[in-house]
Formats: sequence, structure tokens, C-alpha cells
Amino acid sequence: MCKSRYYDAIAIGVSILVGVLLTILSAFNLITAGLLAPLFGILLGAFALLLLTLGAVSLLRQNHGFNQCVYQCGKRLLLPALWLVIVCAFTLLFALTNLIIGLILAFLIFTLISLTLFGLYCFLSCLIRAGHENSSCQRS
Repeated sequence: MCKSRYYDAIAIGVSILVGVLLTILSAFNLITAGLLAPLFGILLGAFALLLLTLGAVSLLRQNHGFNQCVYQCGKRLLLPALWLVIVCAFTLLFALTNLIIGLILAFLIFTLISLTLFGLYCFLSCLIRAGHENSSCQRS
């Protein structure tokens, strides 16, 4: 899945759909995850960045397959995880009472959580298959 040429477009499209769906559900108070989403987002983003950092400083980077995984798949994980931590920290620091801004931030958080999970899946699956000759995240 991660090696597909259209992976980035599919991951962003599915993440936006998940963000819209969860935002609508939290706007009508059908799920209570909207209250804990910023905390979960910070924890998920920090975990993803920790795994990326551990992979980047590992001595296994001398292996070509492992190095390709960290380089290719790490880019897909770094940006959503950083933006997730930034948006969640902003949401937690500033208590927003405006409904429209709250819904926009909830949409961003849910979308970035989904995109970070996609990136984390690709990064970890590539690291697991790092010794195999076809393990890089390069597009086919």
C-alpha cells in the first residue's frame, strides 16, 4: 500500500473524509472524543516523532534498506506529526469559545491524527521489512 504511486493522494483524501466525519459527529455531541482529541493528538505526535528520532539516530542506518526507510517514509511521518503537535498545543493553550474556530481546529486535529496514523503505519511496516530488497517506500 505504501509503495503505491497514489498513496499520498489517497492518504490525504481519506484523512480529510475521516476529519469531516469525526468533526460532524463531535459537533452534534455524538462522540466525546472531541474533548480528548488534543491530548491524544499531542501524545500520538510525540510518539511518532520519538520513533522517527530513534530511527534516525540508530546505528542501523548503515544498512541501506533501513536508511531508505528512514529517509523515504520519514518524510511522510514528520510533517503530519509536527503539525499535529502544533495544532493540538494551540488548541490546549488557548481556550477557544467560538464554535466555528473550534470546529475548524477539531477538523484539523482529526485529519492530522488520521494522516499521522497512515504515516506511522508506512514507517513501521518499512522498518519491519528493512532487510528485504523491496522494502523502501519509493513509488512504483
